[in-house]
Amino acid sequence: MEPQELNELFKKYEAGTLSDQEKRLLEAWYNQYAMENRGQLDHEELEERLKSVANKIPVSYQRAKNQKMYYRVAIAASILIGICIGSWWYHHQTETEHMVVKNEILPGGNKAVLTLADGQKINLSETQPGIILKDDIIYYEDGSTVSDPEEQKEQIAFLELTTPPGGTYQITLADGTKVWLNASTTLKYPSQFSDQAREVYITGEGYFEVMPDANKPFKVSSRGQDVEVIGTAFNVSAYEGEPEVKTTLVEGTVKIVNSESGTTNRLHPGEQSTIVNGNTHIAPVDVSAYTAWKDGLFRYNDQSLEAILRNVSRWYQVEIVYKNDSLKEERFVGMVSRYDDISIVLGILEEVGNASFTIEGHTVIVDKK
Repeated sequence: MEPQELNELFKKYEAGTLSDQEKRLLEAWYNQYAMENRGQLDHEELEERLKSVANKIPVSYQRAKNQKMYYRVAIAASILIGICIGSWWYHHQTETEHMVVKNEILPGGNKAVLTLADGQKINLSETQPGIILKDDIIYYEDGSTVSDPEEQKEQIAFLELTTPPGGTYQITLADGTKVWLNASTTLKYPSQFSDQAREVYITGEGYFEVMPDANKPFKVSSRGQDVEVIGTAFNVSAYEGEPEVKTTLVEGTVKIVNSESGTTNRLHPGEQSTIVNGNTHIAPVDVSAYTAWKDGLFRYNDQSLEAILRNVSRWYQVEIVYKNDSLKEERFVGMVSRYDDISIVLGILEEVGNASFTIEGHTVIVDKK
């Protein structure tokens, strides 16, 4: 949740116009705030504290002198909300009447497989968050090498980094560009970029922070599109089986080339391109809703239950079965940590929506309450 959004909740609170779902979000945030201040607060003190905190939000927002600072503020607010919702649900989950869990399902983590040029596959360390490619050698972020350096030099040419369902990993490419991979994603990239261009290929979802180089543009090719940049930060979601390919721009400028129609569009910060059925659509969006995953959060801003559960399916490695297809179109706003137990994630959806969830083995059954 961005600072101005939190401020809007406070304004609605004072005006008495909060919806039930917004009230739960604000109460969850405040429960965490109260715990941090150690002590039980009466209603009058709660009112004063809420107003005090609300008044500080826009000040922090206005003092964000550039986009990078703004995103730090936004991410900090997002993490706080995510933590408090998870904490709130943990303490209230016994009140849920419909949730049925018959098996523990753990969240994803740092998991990936590196494929070298000769086809050799290396299961990367789950205790490391990512790898760095430098001088034809692949290192973990702590400086240790992934495999024998001499062996790597002979084999590295064009590589693949693949995350399984329930996996995430980071990579720093040879030019210093950083890429975060979401679950079920493959990134294909060279050990060294050519003198003319930098090009990678992705299926799945990745967040890119591209190292600027005006003489060597960076191109990300995916299903249905090419994204061309010089230096910027953006998110690409191009999963096989998803109805749309989405590119969300955080900062800088990118050019989107539709592979089918050949049309070209430019994105500006805060905009998202959606390619569906060969057509490109551009619209302003809440960027944090599409990049929160790399910070360990599920964040939804008016997203359908079907889209939410596709993300849950990839991250927790579960199958989703609907007993009532009308539930797929329910819309949700909210946030929770991706590292919470699946019962917490589903429990929040159940608490504020019309669906009930039963977990049997690695299958989530969705039905009406």
